[in-house]
Order: sequence, then structure tokens, then C-alpha cells
Amino acid sequence: PLYIYRQKHPVNLLLLGVFTVAISFAVGMTCAFTSGKVILEAAILTTVVVFSLTAYTFWAVKRGKDFSFLGPFLFASLIMLLVFGFIQVRCSFSSFPFIYQSSLLRILQ
Repeated sequence: PLYIYRQKHPVNLLLLGVFTVAISFAVGMTCAFTSGKVILEAAILTTVVVFSLTAYTFWAVKRGKDFSFLGPFLFASLIMLLVFGFIQVRCSFSSFPFIYQSSLLRILQ
């Protein structure tokens, strides 16, 4: 709906507000019923993905490369999996099912 109403001024802002409130509620409920260690791990992995994509962007612009289809995604996934493995070896925040859940969700995001 947000893409369809992108040119209709009052409707798009209203839909964006509803979407933001819905996502905030979902994240808040998830954080309320999940262990703090798992939330910390997800926050660390999200930060790693954002910084690795930013680093890839600066590297690609400096070299004059275009953004191919899966280049940024594969780079961010590789960095995220390396940091995820490091966290699990050093700290082991979560149990085994949460490992797959958090890593798959980070890759899909």
C-alpha cells in the first residue's frame, strides 16, 4: 500500500504512520517476551550489516564500480556471518534454535 499511494500526499503519510506504529508494536512485544541476550545479539548483527553495507558502498564508489545484483548482499552476509560466528564462539548468548533463527532473520533482512 505504501508504494501504491506514494504520490497521494495525506494518505501516504497516514499509511506510513500506521506502518511505523505497527512495526514498533511488533518489535516492542518481541523484545518484551525475548531474552535480553538474544536482543543484544540481534542488535549487534544488525549494526554489523549496516556498517558493512556502508563500507561496501564507499569502497564501490571509490573504485568506480557499479552495484551488481548480489554484491552488496553477499558482502554484508559474509561479514554478518563472521561476526555471528565470533559472538557464538566467545560469548554463546543463545541456545541452539535461536542461533538459526537470528542468523536467518538477519540474512533475510
